Amino acid sequence: MEKDSAHAHKWGSPWIDQMGIFLLTKQEQQLLWQACQDLNPELIKPLQLWKDVEQYIQNNGTCFFKLSTASSKDVTLDDGKGPSCKADSVERLFKALTRSFRIMEYLEDDKIDYAIVLTKWNDKIDFKKEYRCFVVDGVCEAISHMDDCQDPSPEIKTLIHQYIDQHKEMFPVSAVALDLCVTNDSEIIFIEFNPIDEELDSYGIIDRNVQISEKMYAMLQQPSKF
Repeated sequence: MEKDSAHAHKWGSPWIDQMGIFLLTKQEQQLLWQACQDLNPELIKPLQLWKDVEQYIQNNGTCFFKLSTASSKDVTLDDGKGPSCKADSVERLFKALTRSFRIMEYLEDDKIDYAIVLTKWNDKIDFKKEYRCFVVDGVCEAISHMDDCQDPSPEIKTLIHQYIDQHKEMFPVSAVALDLCVTNDSEIIFIEFNPIDEELDSYGIIDRNVQISEKMYAMLQQPSKF
């Protein structure tokens, strides 16, 4: 069975080698969901999960974090410390998670195993330099600039195609949307994988009349699993 690209903890090596992966037990998942309902991160504090996450942050410094299927991007924390997916403490991390309706909606499905995923914060990653790449059977069929949904420059397109050709054998599934950041000095930084479905066409692939295969077109018509 192929690994599910929607779940970060199932991507496998090398993608998760530098990440902290904390699989949630059903009890932890239920308690985190309840903490979201109550807007009360203190419910998590007695759990070993709290201590494990705290230790990871102490060892690695400020981190990016998410639930394995989604980040808390619907949350704004007015504390002057940056985006809600950036944690310099375990308290800030669970405060963001428990205020996120996105996270709460995912946790309602107790048939799915979730994880909290952390990785060391990288200041080189800039949303204005991120690209979503649609790869089907090893072929990069389309690339969309995340900031304005346009095609990348020829130079950046070449860098991205070279990266994909080098790493495609290690992708978790044969059809995947790959998010990358291309820095000013042409370094490519992996962000995450996503499944290809209709939710992703907000990046304008069909609307821009980009030529894609029938297989990818059918995927972009499929409703999201989540």
